[in-house]
Amino acid sequence: MTGTFAAWVRFISSHGRFLSFGFCINAFISVGQTFYISLFNGSIQDALGISHGEIATIYGASLMLGALLTSQAGRIYDLFDLRLICTILLLLVVGSAAAMAMVTSPVGLFFAMFGIRFFGGGLLGLGAQSSMARYFDFERGKAASIANAGHTFGFGILPLIGAMLVDGFGWRGAWWAVAAFALVIMLPLVATQLRGHGARHARYMQRMAELGAMPSDNTVRHFSVGEMLRDRRFYMLLPGMLAVPAILFTFQFHQLELIAEKGWDLRTFAASYILFSVSAFLGNMIAGELVDRHGTRWLLPWYLIPMIPALFAIALTDHPVVIQIYMIGMGLTFGLALVVGVTLWAELYGSKHIGAIRGFTVALNTFIAAGGMAGVGWLIDVGYTIAQQAFACGLVTVLSALLLIRVAQRLPVKAN
Repeated sequence: MTGTFAAWVRFISSHGRFLSFGFCINAFISVGQTFYISLFNGSIQDALGISHGEIATIYGASLMLGALLTSQAGRIYDLFDLRLICTILLLLVVGSAAAMAMVTSPVGLFFAMFGIRFFGGGLLGLGAQSSMARYFDFERGKAASIANAGHTFGFGILPLIGAMLVDGFGWRGAWWAVAAFALVIMLPLVATQLRGHGARHARYMQRMAELGAMPSDNTVRHFSVGEMLRDRRFYMLLPGMLAVPAILFTFQFHQLELIAEKGWDLRTFAASYILFSVSAFLGNMIAGELVDRHGTRWLLPWYLIPMIPALFAIALTDHPVVIQIYMIGMGLTFGLALVVGVTLWAELYGSKHIGAIRGFTVALNTFIAAGGMAGVGWLIDVGYTIAQQAFACGLVTVLSALLLIRVAQRLPVKAN
């Protein structure tokens, strides 16, 4: 245990600035994630006069457009300087947040949601994830865990911050605050964190050249997206890998309807996100250590398991204790998934084209999440309860977990 702790301390002290970049980006992009955007659903519906199904469809359509573009745009991280990309994207987030603050129509809402999700929640997050996978080989799990801890931090504090901003300044004022934070805080912070990145990238390119010149049995093959799509293992993994975005993000988007259906208090529910955050943090850090020791193959069969009791608890009872069960179960699975979703593809398909590969897989995640959000929204409109849909999702998760147990046996042992 002491040796493990010392290894983490050495790793963080050696790469602290770059790891803090991943952490801060992942924390900030929470403003472009479903759990945060959905906090404003009720206010936006009232302001624009739209229904559950309509706002879910608008958001789902913005996600799908973003997914189409992300599947191609992810390769920018394979081609251009990370510092330039992050600067441009942060400026685009500023504009998108301002557009959200000024929206007056469903069409305007579509484009504002698209900007927040695509530039912030999509491409900026993709940069943090692909960078951790690209520039760390032997301690990729630790790097992914530390960077992804930003997600759990965002989950822990942003729901309460968002609720307080709405109370103090209204929902439009809350989005003006996001724009100001991106411009005044994030832009100079990221510039500082990425100082010296040119030398880091040069070392990476030199290492790739050396591996290409002297291949060995332990050398990882670097797949392109096209080659990945011709690999049967990819399709065997998809059902289990898509379960989290299909279910977790859908329930987050419709959390206000869940709260109303169960008769829970909004502030109690929002405050309970700290349990989600802590659980996700623990799952994330445990996953990083396990992946570095044993590879993603070892963890893959188990990462969906905590989500199962959370879904069945929602389906079977209205008792407020379900809030805690839901937050802990969903948080653990989310934390494990944060690492699995980064390291699995790098272990199987190499890091040379990781930007394009992550862009493609993120696009798939987004497509399935968008479809789930819109579908659940329309099912709510026609009379199906969240509890009924949670039971069905619980059954789907059980089947997905069983499939991953079988598929993991066919994957190779960790390759460095």
